[in-house]
Order: sequence, then C-alpha cells, then structure tokens
Amino acid sequence: MENDEKSLDIYEGYPRFYFKQNVMVDLPSGKKKAMVYIMDLKRKPGRPNQRYVESIREGYISNDLDILYLERSRFEFAGV
Repeated sequence: MENDEKSLDIYEGYPRFYFKQNVMVDLPSGKKKAMVYIMDLKRKPGRPNQRYVESIREGYISNDLDILYLERSRFEFAGV
C-alpha cells in the first residue's frame, strides 16, 4: 500500500503541484478516512489532458462511484 501511494504521488505531481490531506468521506457503507491531493494554492487550475480524465473515469467505474459527479465537475470547469 505504501508503494502504491508513492507511485500515485509521482503520478499526481506531489509535492510540486499538490499537498496531501486526510478527510472523512460519506460512503453508502459508512464514513471512511481518505487521503486526497489538494492543489497548491499558489497554482492556477488548468485543463487536464484526456488520458488523465480517462484514468479518473476508470477509477470511478472500478470503485462503483457515481460517474455523474465526474461529469458535473467537467461541465462546471469546462472554461478552465
């Protein structure tokens, strides 16, 4: 698991672009602690490339998450 997080850190650009924070999330099975990457506040958001978006989509599907959240966020930030 630790190696997975290290690999994900590299993929996500931690610590150059993001910092990590633990948060509690509500899931149908109850509350769970999750680690999230948060963009460095000094940086401006940009449009992710299609490969990145597809990897996020695959993660949603693999984890039975509601794909509408992803689609809404893409629509809301379409002008970025």
